[in-house]
Amino acid sequence: MPMTESSDKTLFEEPKIKSTWLPLLVGVLVCVMFLIMAWLLKERETTDLHKMLAAKAGEMAGYVGADLRSRIPAVRRIADRWTVHQGLLQNEFEADARAYVNDLPGFQALEWVDQNYIVRWVIPVAGNEQVLGLNLASEETRRISLEKARFNKAPTMTPPIDLVQGTKGFLVYFPIHVRGEFEGFILAVFGVEEWLRHIFSIRETKADRINYRVTVFFNDIRIYTQTKPTDVTGDQFMATADVKYLGHNFLVQCRPTAAFMRETKSFLPELTAAVGILIALLLSSVVYLFQKTSTAAWRSHAAKRALETEIRERKKTESRLQQTSARLHLATKAGGIGVWAWEVTTNRLTWNELMFDLYDIPPDVMPTYDTWRNAIVPEDVSLAESLLQKAVAGKAVFDTEFRITLTDGAIRYIRAAARVERDQYGAPLRMTGVNWDITDRKLAEDKIRHLATHDALTDLPSLRLATDRLDQAIRTARRNQTKAGLLFIDLDGFKKVNDTHGHDTGDILLKAVAGRLLSCVRESDTVARIGGDEFLVIVVDVHTRDDAANIAEKLIAALTGPFDLPAGTVTVGASIGIALFPDHGEDAESLTNLSDQAMYTVKHSTKNSFAFAGKESGPIPP
Repeated sequence: MPMTESSDKTLFEEPKIKSTWLPLLVGVLVCVMFLIMAWLLKERETTDLHKMLAAKAGEMAGYVGADLRSRIPAVRRIADRWTVHQGLLQNEFEADARAYVNDLPGFQALEWVDQNYIVRWVIPVAGNEQVLGLNLASEETRRISLEKARFNKAPTMTPPIDLVQGTKGFLVYFPIHVRGEFEGFILAVFGVEEWLRHIFSIRETKADRINYRVTVFFNDIRIYTQTKPTDVTGDQFMATADVKYLGHNFLVQCRPTAAFMRETKSFLPELTAAVGILIALLLSSVVYLFQKTSTAAWRSHAAKRALETEIRERKKTESRLQQTSARLHLATKAGGIGVWAWEVTTNRLTWNELMFDLYDIPPDVMPTYDTWRNAIVPEDVSLAESLLQKAVAGKAVFDTEFRITLTDGAIRYIRAAARVERDQYGAPLRMTGVNWDITDRKLAEDKIRHLATHDALTDLPSLRLATDRLDQAIRTARRNQTKAGLLFIDLDGFKKVNDTHGHDTGDILLKAVAGRLLSCVRESDTVARIGGDEFLVIVVDVHTRDDAANIAEKLIAALTGPFDLPAGTVTVGASIGIALFPDHGEDAESLTNLSDQAMYTVKHSTKNSFAFAGKESGPIPP
C-alpha cells in the first residue's frame, strides 16, 4: 500500500525533543526506579534485622524469666518445709541449701535470718563469713524489703544492691511463719554477674556468642554486660525485651556484632543500585542511538525529498532557462548585443558570436584581455580600463562608451555594461557583461548637436555658437592684451536675386557666399550665418583698427565678384559694420549691437562698404 503524504510526514517527522534531553530523561527515570528498589530492599533488610534482634532479645529475656520462675519456687520450698515441720535443724537447712547452691549456680548464698533480722546460718560459708551475725535492718534498702516480706507474708525482692561480699546482686526474702508466729526469713542472695553468665552460657550457642552482645538492666540499672562491647554496632541496630518478676523489671538489650552484620549483610541493594545505573546508562545509550538513527533517517528522508524537489525544480528551471536562453539568443542576435564573461582569477575571456562580429575578429581567434584592449581607440583606452578596474575593486559600476577600430580602419562606437560576481568574502570571481554597437546613435547625436549650433544651409556656426566663440575671443584678447574684432555683414542685392531667380538660387548663392567668406579668414577666425543674408565674422589677434579694416576690404572684394550659378551669373555687395574689443565694447552683446548699428549706417548710405562703431563712424569705401 503506498504511503500517504500525512503518514509519510508522521513517520519522518523530526523529533521534537532535543537528542540530549530524551536519553538523559530516560536514564534518570530508570536510575531513580532502581534506586527506589534498592532503598526498599535496604529497608526490608533493616526490618528483618530488627526482627531478628527483637526475637533474640525476647529469647534472652525468656531465659532470665524462666530461670527466676524455676529458682524462686525451689528456694521457697525450704521456707515451706520449715513451716510444715515447725522448724528445721541447722544441718537440715544446710543440706537443702547446699543442694540448691550446687545445682543452680548463680546463688551467692542461701541464708536463714532470725526474727531480729540477723543472719544466723549461711551456705556456703566460704566467701560469706562476713555476713554471719550481720544485722540486715541496719541498711535501709534491706530493711524495707524485710518489712514488706514479713507483713505481706510473701516473697520480696530487693532492687540491685552492693553485696557485703563485694559484688553486685539482689536479695529475695521468703518469710517463715509457724503457727502464726514469725520465725525469720529464708534469704536467697543472687550474684548477678555469675547468675546471668550461667544462664546465658547454658542457653547460648556459639553463633550467639559471636553474633550478639547482651546487656541486662534491673530497674533501669545496668547489672550485666557481655565481654567485648567494642565490636558491637551503634544504637541504630538494637532490640530490647523485658521480664517482670516480683514487682521488678529485668530489661534485656541485644545488639549485633560487626561479625553478625558482615554475615547477615546482603549486597542485593547495592547490586540493585549498580545494575540500575548500568541499565540506565545502557537505555540512555540505546535511546540516544535510536533517536540519532531516527534523526538521521528523518534527515536522510528529508534530504531525499528535498533532492527530488530540487531535481524537479531544476528540470523546470532548466526548461525555463532553455526557453529564456533561446529568447535571449534571439533578442541579442536581433539587437546585435554581444555577451562576454571574464574570469578574473584566471584572466580567461569568453565571447559569444556577436562579440566577434562587433569587433570584426574571426571566430576561431581565442579572445583575451589584450584582444579587447587593442581594439579600443588609444584615446579611449585609459578611461575604459580605469573604470573596469574600479568596477572589479567594487568602487564603481562598469557602464561606459568607447570607440573601437575595425580591421578596415573604420571607427565604431561601443556601449559596454557589466556586473561583477563575488565570493562570500567579497573577492571578485568573474565579470559578465554586454556590448552593443551605438555608432548610428552617436552619429545621429553628433548630427543633432551640430545642427543645434550650425546653419543647416551653409553649415556655418549659428548665432548661438558664434556668441560662444566671441566670448572666447574676448577672454583671449583680454588675457593677451590684444584686440578682437566682430564684423557684421549684410548682403546688398540678395533680395533681388532671390525674387528674380527663386529661393533655390538664393540658397545656392548663400552657400557660395559662405565659401568666399571662409576663404578670406584664418582657421582661428569664425564665420557664422545668423539669419537670412546676415553673417558674422569673428577675428582674433587684432592689433589695430587697420587690421580690421583690411579684413573688411578683403571680404567686400571677395563678395562683389560675380557668382556663376545654375540660373545664371549674379552679383551682390556687402555692407559691413565693425566693432572692436576693447575699443567699442567689453562683452559679446555690446559688440554685436554696435557692429549691427554700424552695418545699418553703411546700409542706409553708400552700401558695399564698411564702417566702425562709434560716434566717429561712417561709411568707408573699400
